[in-house]
Amino acid sequence: MYNDGIWYACISKNLANGIGSFWSPQLTSTIFPTFHEHPPLVFGIQSVFFSLFGNGIVVERFYAFFIFLFSAWLVSRMWRQGFIDNPALSSLWPLPIIFWLLNEVIYQFYPGNVLEPTMGAFTLLSILSLWKAAEKIRFQSSILFLVLGSLAVVAATLSKGFVGLFPLAVVFLHWLVFRSMSFWQMMLRSAVVSTLLVVTYVLLLTDTGALESLGKYIDSQVLASINAERTAYHHRDSHLYILKRLFEVSIPSLLLLGLLLYPAFKQKALAFNKENTRLATFYALIGVSASFPLMISPKQSFYYLLPAIPFFALAMASLVAPIVHKYLQDLEDHPDRSRAIQKGLLALLLVSVIFTMAKVGAISNRDKVSLPDIEKIGAIVPHGSTVGAKAYTAQLVGYLYRNYEINIDTNEFNYEYLILDGDKAISEPENFSKALEGTKRFHLYQRQ
Repeated sequence: MYNDGIWYACISKNLANGIGSFWSPQLTSTIFPTFHEHPPLVFGIQSVFFSLFGNGIVVERFYAFFIFLFSAWLVSRMWRQGFIDNPALSSLWPLPIIFWLLNEVIYQFYPGNVLEPTMGAFTLLSILSLWKAAEKIRFQSSILFLVLGSLAVVAATLSKGFVGLFPLAVVFLHWLVFRSMSFWQMMLRSAVVSTLLVVTYVLLLTDTGALESLGKYIDSQVLASINAERTAYHHRDSHLYILKRLFEVSIPSLLLLGLLLYPAFKQKALAFNKENTRLATFYALIGVSASFPLMISPKQSFYYLLPAIPFFALAMASLVAPIVHKYLQDLEDHPDRSRAIQKGLLALLLVSVIFTMAKVGAISNRDKVSLPDIEKIGAIVPHGSTVGAKAYTAQLVGYLYRNYEINIDTNEFNYEYLILDGDKAISEPENFSKALEGTKRFHLYQRQ
């Protein structure tokens, strides 16, 4: 789940149990007693899942899976919107899903309970709505979609901040590529969306809790990142890092693209029709608007690309859709070949299930030392208590609180228990004796 995802699960569970508030969520009573590192909407939504399904560790897994399925459905709807007048290609909606899933950002970070998947779902919803608004000839018919698209942008920014604003460019990009409306119609629709966004935030910020929470987020996270004041995590020497990683994570889907294009190119049957080329350009430009602005800040990580990946997948799938459609038609005339492909896919599915089941209960290399120690500590220290700690890692804070609601205090040590970090040269404390044997990194001591 990565450390961030564990922390977010802790915050969401606290909200569900009445600890902290929406605008002032809490991680633990000692570490981030008020958490303003990110806007709070994802924690608020996930807290509903904890309220409905309890505090078990499967809740955040279920939430992550729900967001994944919702996002996949939106990708399929985006595809159908692009081929609304072409039922044959519209039925190939699994094709962009395949390109989407080939990207490691997707299969690594949708299960990770990070903020980007939820933000990405809202940006997909916003773009789909604004796309529909752009294709309505009469302005009155577009108003409902403009309102929905604007509210989805608000939700995206309340999930991860300013990076959720890129859907605002969609109406302009649609006009730029398709020219299905006049320049002034495009300007009117864009102005309505922006105005709705501003009005919504003005109304939100009349609440003092919202004003204080978002103000602290901008100070501590946004401005500090842009000014390179936060260099502990994900700080890059080059602003072009994110573009390099975008290319690297796209290699599998680019190879599939080449694999599908090469036979047609070799047979000199490769011809991109105007409709597909324009559609692919539109999708690609949305992906660019979602990824290139990330270069502004030196704080960059490749999972920040997650909301952009669906649009690059849609673009590549659009280019090869006619080729895939023709190949599937040819298969209908060769039933033996079709059956062989079906058997191969079933075998691949079986191998995937076996591989996945073999991983149940496994501990990642990152956690193979820390997590067993934390489980031993949790079995001794009373549930819900606070311990002193001359140790601080995100894993220690997250796992102790998520699984046992144990707080660690790194400033005061006047508690019954004290945790030391074996990776640091710290002498054994006076008036304490070791309470656990067999730990490898985090050692538990009890006051005498």
